[in-house]
Parts: sequence; C-alpha cells; structure tokens
Amino acid sequence: MLTNYLRVAFRQLWRNKTFSAFNIFGLATSMSVCLLVLLILFDQYGYDKFHVDSERIHRIISGDDQYEQVVPRMATAPLDLAEELRQYDAVAHSTQIIPLDRSISHEREPLALRKNGLIIEPSFFSIFTFGWTEQQGMDALGQPATVVITEATAERWFPSQEALGKQVNIYGVGDCTITGIMPTPPRRSHLQFDYLLGKATINALSTAEREAIGLAERNFRNTYRGYVYFKTVDEGSIVQLQSPLTQLAESYTAQTENRYFAFATQPLLDILPSQDLGNEIGIGTPLVIIYFVLSIGLIILLTACFNYTNLTLAKSLQRAREIGVRKVNGARRGQIVRQFLTESVVVAFLSLLVAVVLLEFLIPAFYGLHPFVEDIFYLDKPWFTYPLFFSFSLMVGLLAGALPSWSIARLQPLTALGKLQNARIFSKVGLRKALITFQFTLALICILLVILVVQQKNHVLQADLGIDINEHRSLNLFELDYEVLSQRIGQLPGVTSVAGINSVIFGGYRDTQLGYNQGGDSLRVGYLQVSANYPEHLGMEFLAGGTFPTTSSGQ
Repeated sequence: MLTNYLRVAFRQLWRNKTFSAFNIFGLATSMSVCLLVLLILFDQYGYDKFHVDSERIHRIISGDDQYEQVVPRMATAPLDLAEELRQYDAVAHSTQIIPLDRSISHEREPLALRKNGLIIEPSFFSIFTFGWTEQQGMDALGQPATVVITEATAERWFPSQEALGKQVNIYGVGDCTITGIMPTPPRRSHLQFDYLLGKATINALSTAEREAIGLAERNFRNTYRGYVYFKTVDEGSIVQLQSPLTQLAESYTAQTENRYFAFATQPLLDILPSQDLGNEIGIGTPLVIIYFVLSIGLIILLTACFNYTNLTLAKSLQRAREIGVRKVNGARRGQIVRQFLTESVVVAFLSLLVAVVLLEFLIPAFYGLHPFVEDIFYLDKPWFTYPLFFSFSLMVGLLAGALPSWSIARLQPLTALGKLQNARIFSKVGLRKALITFQFTLALICILLVILVVQQKNHVLQADLGIDINEHRSLNLFELDYEVLSQRIGQLPGVTSVAGINSVIFGGYRDTQLGYNQGGDSLRVGYLQVSANYPEHLGMEFLAGGTFPTTSSGQ
C-alpha cells in the first residue's frame, strides 16, 4: 500500500512540475532558516556535556544585599563555601576556581601576552574531565611555582621541542615551571583558559604579592572574586543541599551587620545559555536572544506550512473527481488521509534536500551579521544532526499535510464531485480564507519583529550618548605604567589628549555601597576609576560643579 501511495505522489509531482517546484522551493527556503535555528539551539544547549557525569556537576550562585529579600543573582560565591560543602555526604567533590587574567612571557616570546588563567585546587581534576596531553605525575600543580598550559599555547611557544620542564614568567606571580599540558578546552565549554595555577603557587606568594593580583581578601564576605563548583554522589543528592545552603546563608548573615546572603545551586548544563547572572565567567548568549531566534524560526516555518496547505487545498480542487471516484469505489477516509499525507511528506523530504544546500549559504551569511557572532556561535554539523533534520522534515510534512488531508477526506462523494466549493473550517468562514488570513498574520508579525530589532540595534549604535567617541581609540595597558605610556602616546602626531579608565567604555563597572546623610542612608552605585581629565577628554557636560581636582601628577 505504501508503494502505491508513493507512486501516486511522484506521479502528481511530475504532472504538476511548476506547482511542485514552487511548493518545494518555498518550503525549502523556510526549512533552511529553521535548520539554522536548530543548529543554533544545538550549539547553545550543547555546552559542557563532554564532562563525565556532567549532570552531577553544579555551581553555587549567590546574592548579598542590604535588603532581607535578597535573591541569588551572581555566578560568583564566597570561596569558603567549597570547604563547607565537603562536610556533607551528598557532595563527592568541591573546588574553588579563581580567574587570573595576567600576562605571560617566555624566552621564545619575551613580549608579555595577556592570557586567561585559572587558580584551582586539586579537586578540579576530580570534577572536570578536560583530560591530559602530558603531565609530570598526577599532582602536576602540587608544588609552588608550577603551571599547566594548554596544548595550543604549548604548540605556539614550543613548536618543535618538549614543553615540559620549561619556564614561563607570569606577571605578578613570577617564574613557573611547566609541569603539565592539557588539551585546549573545547569550544562548547564555558570554562576557557590558557593556563592553570595551583593554590600551592599562590600560597607561596607574600601578602603584598597577593594583594597586587587581587587575592588578599579571602573571607566569606568576598562574594565577587571566585566560583565554587561541586559534584554530587548521584543525581538525586542535590535536593539534600537546599537546607544546608539556607543555613549557611543565615550563618553568614548573622556575622555581618545590615547585610544579607542567599545561596542556590545551578546545574552545570544550565549555565549556558546565559541565565542573566552577574560576574559570569566567559561569554554567553542571553536566553532572550535564544527565545527570539526560536520565535522567528517557528513563525517562518508556520507561515510556510500555511502557504503549502493553502496551495495544496487549491490544487486539490482540480483532483475532486479523482477523490470522488475513489470514494465511490470504496476508498475509506483513512486511505485518502494517508495518500495526501504521503504526498506532503514526499514534498517535505525533497524540500529538505534543497534546504540543506541553502543552509551552506546561510551559515556564512549568519556569521557575517556581526564580527562577534563567529566567536559566540559554533554551527558545526556532526552526523547525528542529519537524522535530526530528517525527523524535522517528517514533522513538517505531517504538519503541512494534516489539514488538507483531513478536510478533503471528510467530505462526502457528492461534495467531492462538486469540486469542494463548500469546504468550510467554520460555519461562516471559508477554509482557504482562514488559511490566507493566518498566513498573512504570521508574516506580518515576523516582519514587525525584524523591523523592531533592526530599529533597536540602530538606536543602540547611533543614539546620542552625550559624549564624543568617534575619534577615540582604546588600548589595553596590560601591566604597563599608565604615566609613562600616556606621555609617550601624547607625543604622537595627531593625538590631542590621553585619558585612562579601568574598563573599556560601556564594558562594565564595579559597584559599591555609598553612604550619605552622615551615614544614616546608603545606596548601591556603580563606579569607574578614571584619570582626572577623563570627563574633559570625552567632552562630558556637567549639570553642576566641575571636573576632578588634579594632583601634582595630574591624576
């Protein structure tokens, strides 16, 4: 029976070549966009799955505020929690992770290059499974002045010689011996690093040296410096930690004045897409972007399905005699439904072949939307995406063919022989009119959404910020002296002024508690550290008062 359905389906496609080509290409265009959306979703929801027992790995998120109704909204947490968690039976391992963004130099590359580092504990390797390329024993970071680098860094610095045993200089830490080489973290890892340092190396530093690299304060009040991860003994053990975390938050709150703490757990697999947490490690795509992309894909797909359904119903009017004759000769409703569904699925599969070809052009166009898109999204197509595409096209075929097959098959033979002129979806609404209305409504929604996004993007890029940034350029100081560098840059031709800031313009800020009314009231505010001439440098206008008073050094 299926062979007969397929024979009739291909016969209909061949007899109506132009109509079939319009149907296939129209559906393929929409399907190619949906396939792109599927790749985006696969990429964004595929992070950190390569770790062994990844479903048992979690992170502590925290919140602290002057108000009692504090909510955990920061990815960072007090580092002391890593030690606290080890006393609970539900926790198999816990570890601290502290980012250290320092420059590294080495004899083959004396110019210091900024690298992303992590300060870790030995339990890091019991939770995460990045693997090893080479190492000197299992305790590669057990001794002071040791470092583990990634394979990409080793290949760059030591392309034709052994990297183990060589020395590198980490600014603010000193000379460290390479005792291990790890594979470069996969693209779909929210933890990205170039080197790892052990606590033994940091503990060997003096207090002044630790202060210089921002590691002096290591008590429970510091909720901003590092991250706490842990692995449970099994998947169900996480519920046993809810009450202990609440008790720990209450304990921390009791030790401070006018400051409240809150802690919660976050599964490793839920870290990306981004949950809109502060102090996040790495770059993530906000969920609102994922939802928007998914909505656009669904609207385009539904519009194509309605278009296919409407065209199929219109064409079915020409097949009224065939349907009527088949019913008169004993064809049951289910057989008519299966015939039209088969034709719809065949069209969907042919559209899939065209859509896969169009997808090869869509991916480069998607990357070309913005220079940072390629850094955030990695749209590869492993083998198991093709069965997914096949299942998707089957779903589309059934979805697009369901209404025509049901509408036509339910009619009586006399109605069918009357060329379906009275087919209605409601008592007073014609089926085709309803489909056209839905199709145009969805298309209008899609167009309006795209227009709004484009206008919002243009507003963000072109809005009057109250400052002049057109002729400004930024330069990362790394560990260079600002006074010396600013003087030398100021002497270059074409440079009219030089100013300093501790962050890229609009790239983020720190916050603190600001007291006023002689300490009776307080307010949490964001702030930036700038040089005294910074407001003048950007052409800022003051509503009251003036710029900063300068010191003898002009800062």
